[in-house]
Amino acid sequence: MSVSGTCALCLEEKRDLTLSRELGEHICSWCYRRHLQPRQACRECGEVRVAAVRLQDDSALCFPCYRRLVLVARCGVCGRRVPVQHRTADAKPVCQSCYVRHFAPEHRCSECGERRTVAAWLAEDRPVCAPCYQRRFQPRHTCGLCGREERVACWLEDGTPVCTACYHREINVEVCSRCGRSRTVHHRTSRGRPVCATCYQRELAPRVRCSVCGRERRVSARTEEGDPLCGACYWRELKPRVECFFCHRSRPVKARTEEGHPVCANCYQTRLRRAEPCHMCGEEAVVQRRLEDGSPICRRCYRQHVDVIDCCVCGRTMPKGGRAPNGDWACPACYRRELQPRETCVECGRPGLVNRRRPDGGAVCNRCADRERARGVERPLRRSVGS
Repeated sequence: MSVSGTCALCLEEKRDLTLSRELGEHICSWCYRRHLQPRQACRECGEVRVAAVRLQDDSALCFPCYRRLVLVARCGVCGRRVPVQHRTADAKPVCQSCYVRHFAPEHRCSECGERRTVAAWLAEDRPVCAPCYQRRFQPRHTCGLCGREERVACWLEDGTPVCTACYHREINVEVCSRCGRSRTVHHRTSRGRPVCATCYQRELAPRVRCSVCGRERRVSARTEEGDPLCGACYWRELKPRVECFFCHRSRPVKARTEEGHPVCANCYQTRLRRAEPCHMCGEEAVVQRRLEDGSPICRRCYRQHVDVIDCCVCGRTMPKGGRAPNGDWACPACYRRELQPRETCVECGRPGLVNRRRPDGGAVCNRCADRERARGVERPLRRSVGS
């Protein structure tokens, strides 16, 4: 019989505690699967892991192989081919991220008071959202690789805890099947081959026409009607705005302080992100990227020395601006001047860059969109989806 209380192994408050015969104490189901559940060699990958399903010949499949081979389908919301977490009323498959974003039941968090998806239930059936749980209740351990006291991403075979940053930098690293570089695994193909984040976003991530700006972009969110939105339009048009704790301006929330106060993107960069000495210039600055050996690179050095291309228009070595129809990179100036699509604005009637679109599909240029914002004209899509 399940009871509520503190797990004897992970020391977290859980509602699904059961009495372990081996330990004589109450533990949660997650700790049982990780520490006590019997292991068996997977027939597909050969790793000794917990069996997700047993086959007729008494062989077993581990959970990663089971999800990759059996539970994989194309998500009906974002279009990615990923493990199925949920199905809609009309039997469409939904991935984990889309399920949490669009379909998971929401409850009012007992800490911050906002209605969000529940990440954990504390004692006395108190729901807690993911930000509050990670900030206040998730236990910290000293990482065995970097020595910092952080949240644990995984445990090594000898029981050594590993934080999230070290896990992605040291453990979840393989040779990308697309570019051949040793990178953090962001995605796997249908055959299980690793793909880094850069190659996935460049080659595999599905792209559809954004319902606001009309450009072919990756889907970041969808409206209540199911229309796709790119990341820029979602952030600009629909993401809820609250007063930033530092600058007191109404902005989208980028992060929260340890006390739960909202912080905008600008203040997050200047006040909350930790600064480290840049590997190239030596100045103390916010880390933009890291090299293969983990060396920090500041934003200026990254744009000047690392994230540069030979522009297909002017031929200069410049930062990336956008891609031409043939896939070649162009610098920001050439992309805006020569390649970025232009349409006739429904307000002024002049051709220009599309800032956003009307509900009927009409394009609005940057100048007219700025004028509407200055006049306080209500945006037709404002706050039609949640955060």
